[in-house]
Amino acid sequence: MEEDWLDQLDEDIKRIPELRILEDVRAREHVMSSLVLLFLKIWMRFVLDTGIKMEISPPSEEVAMYHGKNNWSLNQDFNFSALDEISLTNRQNRIHALKAETFTIHGRDHVRIAFSLEEERVKGQPVMVSYSVYSAEAKDFSIEDAVTKLKPALGKWFLSIVENEPSILWNFCKEKYELVGV
Repeated sequence: MEEDWLDQLDEDIKRIPELRILEDVRAREHVMSSLVLLFLKIWMRFVLDTGIKMEISPPSEEVAMYHGKNNWSLNQDFNFSALDEISLTNRQNRIHALKAETFTIHGRDHVRIAFSLEEERVKGQPVMVSYSVYSAEAKDFSIEDAVTKLKPALGKWFLSIVENEPSILWNFCKEKYELVGV
């Protein structure tokens, strides 16, 4: 079941063009536009195959146009260089979110993809723990490398949803990825 789902996701992802970032100044824009396409395809695959209501931020209608069969085109009027974070959030049982963010260190843009998982609730508020899946300078970003590192966890996330067992994703992230924050 997990492998079949990942194979379908692979077919969707193949249509995302690999970036060749030639200018460091536009790296963030290129990275975030590629990640928006990736997250939209992951989101749609979850919606189609599990029926779950998963939130995507920013909303799909702001960043892209859907053309059917998991084909998207980016909204050319959207300012991707100003986008700091993209997220997919499942609020079933405990909160599980996949996030991609850009940030600047010493004048250089970086990108990180991480799972943010609800560990517990304190006074009714979720306490989230984050595990880094992929991290690179924006100018060195590779969608192919990001997908390679992300794909195993996406399979576990799919299983955790269909089996209604959040510990599947939680245990996988804890074992395979670096804890980067609470």
